[in-house]
Formats: sequence, C-alpha cells, structure tokens
Amino acid sequence: MVLFTRMVDKYKAAHVEAEVAGHFLLAKPTRDKYVIHLEQRIGPQWGDRRLCEISPDEVQQWLFKTCD
Repeated sequence: MVLFTRMVDKYKAAHVEAEVAGHFLLAKPTRDKYVIHLEQRIGPQWGDRRLCEISPDEVQQWLFKTCD
C-alpha cells in the first residue's frame, strides 16, 4: 500500500540520480527533464494516491488528455 510519491522517490534515487564510479548514468539535461516531469506533472496528478488505487485505464486516459 505504497503512496505514489514514495515510489517516485525510489525511482529517482535508483534511476534518475544513479551513479557508477562517481558518474551519473544519465546526462544532466535528461536528469533535469525527468525531475521536472515527475515534480510538475506526474507527482501532482498521482502523488497522494496509493499504487493499488491507480488503474492502468485511468493512467491511459490521463496520458491521452495530457500529452499530444
């Protein structure tokens, strides 16, 4: 029953901000873009809900409505 925001924090730590031998795996512009989308679009939409409360159909509808 994890909150979406907790999952986002784990994703950012494991993938967006991941480092190997002191070097980030993603380039800074890519990291910045991911963080912006997570904090300004995805987080506000889903952040306060639990993962088990979000259906794939709901996400698909949101994507169709939000993205062009």
